[in-house]
Amino acid sequence: MGLLIGLMIAAAVGWMVGADAKKRGMSVAWGWGVFLLMIVFLPIYFIARKPLLTENKKCQYCAELVKNEAKVCKFCGKDI
Repeated sequence: MGLLIGLMIAAAVGWMVGADAKKRGMSVAWGWGVFLLMIVFLPIYFIARKPLLTENKKCQYCAELVKNEAKVCKFCGKDI
């Protein structure tokens, strides 16, 4: 019974890590690694994970949100 509960917890955490890794542009294999060896892969994942992929960034001059691909801020006209 305890083994079954442990496997269910490992599967749930592995699924959550895999979904988080996919949102961050990383391999879903992190989820499998956490499921198989949680004590090793989970801390490594938290250290190695990338920031969330977003479509916008803040202009460093006027603090307005502009697209990541923008070279010039459409609000203040400065080069980004």
